Amino acid sequence: MSHFKKRWTLEKANAHISLRMAIRYFMDLQAFRAGDTGRFVRMVDAKGKQFSECSENEWTDRIRRCCSDALVLAHFPLQAGGLLRRAVPG
Repeated sequence: MSHFKKRWTLEKANAHISLRMAIRYFMDLQAFRAGDTGRFVRMVDAKGKQFSECSENEWTDRIRRCCSDALVLAHFPLQAGGLLRRAVPG
């Protein structure tokens, strides 16, 4: 069976969405660390409302929460672990 014909369960699809969110957060965090200091000021939540205060710590916590989700760990443990190691210092 082709990789593209495999059907994911809803559970795995939700885990994948959470992992993709963590990856996007990580990309934002990398841009901030590379000097884009206005990065978090331009962020909005899922409803389009601008975040009042964002910080590197808050974004790191978002990554940690996404990667620590039970479904993400069940379906994508290697990806989640690797992302956490890269995103969270120490």
